[in-house]
Amino acid sequence: MVLPPVLAAALLAAAAAGPVVSRRWLVPLGFGLLTALAQPDDLERVAARVDLARPVALVGRVDSAVQGTAEARRLWLRVELVAQTGAREPPRTEPLRFELLLTLPDGEDSEVPSWLAPGSRIRVRGHLGRLWASANPGVAGDGPWTLRLESWRFLEPLTPPPRTARIGAGIRARLRRALDEARADASTGSRDPGIGLVQALVLGDASELPERWRRGLRAGGSVHVLSVSGLHVGLVATGLWVLASGLAGPRGRVVRCALCLAGVGAYLLVVGPRPAVLRAAGMAAVALASLLVARPPLALHALSLAVTGLVATRPDRVDALGFQLSVAATLALLLVAPSLARRWRRGFGESLPRVLVAALAAATAAQLATAPFLLRLGGGLHPATPLVDLVLLPWLAASLALAMAWSATALLLHPADPLLDLLSVAARPLEWLAEAPASPWRRLSIPALVALVALPGSLLMGRLEPDAARDLAPELIALDVGQGDALLLRDGPHAVLIDGGGWRRGDPAARILVPTLDALGVHRLDAIVLTHPDVDHCNGLDALGPYLEVAEVWAAPGWAEACAAAVVTRRGRSWRPLWRGERERVGRWRLDVLWPPPALRGRMTSNGRSLVVRASAGAKAGLSGVAPPTVLLAADIEARTEAELVRWARATPGATLKADVLKLAHHGSRSSSSRAFLQAVAPRWALVSAGVGNRYGHPHGEVLDRLEVAGVRVLRVDRSGQVRLRLPATGRASPASLGLALPSAPRSQRALGLDNR
Repeated sequence: MVLPPVLAAALLAAAAAGPVVSRRWLVPLGFGLLTALAQPDDLERVAARVDLARPVALVGRVDSAVQGTAEARRLWLRVELVAQTGAREPPRTEPLRFELLLTLPDGEDSEVPSWLAPGSRIRVRGHLGRLWASANPGVAGDGPWTLRLESWRFLEPLTPPPRTARIGAGIRARLRRALDEARADASTGSRDPGIGLVQALVLGDASELPERWRRGLRAGGSVHVLSVSGLHVGLVATGLWVLASGLAGPRGRVVRCALCLAGVGAYLLVVGPRPAVLRAAGMAAVALASLLVARPPLALHALSLAVTGLVATRPDRVDALGFQLSVAATLALLLVAPSLARRWRRGFGESLPRVLVAALAAATAAQLATAPFLLRLGGGLHPATPLVDLVLLPWLAASLALAMAWSATALLLHPADPLLDLLSVAARPLEWLAEAPASPWRRLSIPALVALVALPGSLLMGRLEPDAARDLAPELIALDVGQGDALLLRDGPHAVLIDGGGWRRGDPAARILVPTLDALGVHRLDAIVLTHPDVDHCNGLDALGPYLEVAEVWAAPGWAEACAAAVVTRRGRSWRPLWRGERERVGRWRLDVLWPPPALRGRMTSNGRSLVVRASAGAKAGLSGVAPPTVLLAADIEARTEAELVRWARATPGATLKADVLKLAHHGSRSSSSRAFLQAVAPRWALVSAGVGNRYGHPHGEVLDRLEVAGVRVLRVDRSGQVRLRLPATGRASPASLGLALPSAPRSQRALGLDNR
């Protein structure tokens, strides 16, 4: 919904009149009404009327500066018009209000046009799709929409950006050239962390910092130190105010205010029009204006005016997560933190310095206020973050000052190498945080928090059942990680994760794995198993280290070094090589490794050398004369490996491939699941782990036909979401004894006649 200009102007005027006429209620009234009325349009309405398999053409305004490396550059685009390319019907031209990520052509030779700056209006053509794979609904979300630009030919400028935006783009371009020159110098290898820190703090682009550093900050709840926000604007304004502290009198006050305004304006030009930065810049402008007219600045008035102005000009900002986090954190700092500080000072007396108590109260209030917004992304509470912030905030102030000094020197004179050396040393705390072990003190999941709160009441009511987990049947859970594999074998408190999905960019662990495991009540893994180093199996495991306690890493020889090195090298973790003949136990699960053999002869692809595991759901199998239910996890093996396994099973006494449930090899690819292999396994159920509408056509129609002829029932993650199977340890699995959870497909539950948990 777009507000009429007259109504927006009236509400903005009401909020602005509050400090003037000394009617404080006018400020929150204008702010509250404007925010309540300014609801953005629903993007799903647009996605429902376009064919995602065909390109779309759209018109929009650039809403951010270009970020990322040459291989992954992107910017935010505010869309105004959408039309289906090649559609027979005329395009609909109603006004729209939504944002999406525009990914630009990659490659070092692909130069970003100078006119592609915030505020420019462009026409672009590409394929619309989700940036992240779908996870459990309500847990990790679907991620933002993205438009992939394959070539600069599909991008056309309509109107140039404003002059201020062109100036900012020129400054960013010059600073990036200086960073590239410093990076290209052969002698600056030790200065790479400093270069990445300058780019993160000054340009707001942390893509050049190691991913494990950013992952460590996310796991510990301290990623805000690298996310350019109001904190950085406040540090810039405060630093300039302190530097000009020698200026006294009315003229001195005017010069100090002008210097701070110029500094904040320059920083805004460089980092671009981000909601948090705009909010902080507006607050700083109001506060400095109050000082100029010798009136005491009221922070709540400044916040209300800044937010009201932002919403009046862009009503769709109210739905942006950055806007919500910025406003919530600032309100907590103004309203909650002072009360916390007063109470703590009364409790601690003079045993703690006032500055320390105030800083701790501010960090605690900000975390509590932003927690509800972060929970929808699968986040948790970070108990140690307020204490860590006491160290990180002074570090951030010093690092930002050094980065600003280097940037000014590089723009005006010549890059100063000594400053880069200092910045490289200053970046070391990020590496220390990345190496910190996973712990509840770093991240407390919401299910664990609820259990912790409910524990006293459960004990008091006599409802605590410590042995309840032991009575549950072993479970096989296929996690929905999109186009990839992530299989969880669980038995009460014991669990092992086989593969972890993943994609080439981003953090699949934080986005999907950790929230999903939290929702399942899994907070520790006995082991993670890497079947082979393909991205869609490995990258999620590689990113899991900082978030979750993992006892061991299991993989075929050579694979751990190829992919899971970041997990293996973390403190307290060991790597165990597995090959045919190895046997492991996880609770009542028994895992027998069937492939690869210790001495694999001949050339074979990484798929062909995948780790194949047969898991039996019963520690005391055979005592009752009934075989326990079994699962064959075939990873990404192909027909050649399947034939080798069939020959081995026939030639080896006691060996078998038979299983009740078969995880189809290679997501149901045509090159796998041969007739001979299906006959040897003789499954009753087939589990397909594939992404919705994947471009590979998985599972292939021929494979589904072979399964139908063999009488095998198929469970598909791409249609049902997360698939959850209970396998009782006392007998063969059957439709009556398999419990299946299909959160997004209730019809499938009824058709299969399985238990709905």
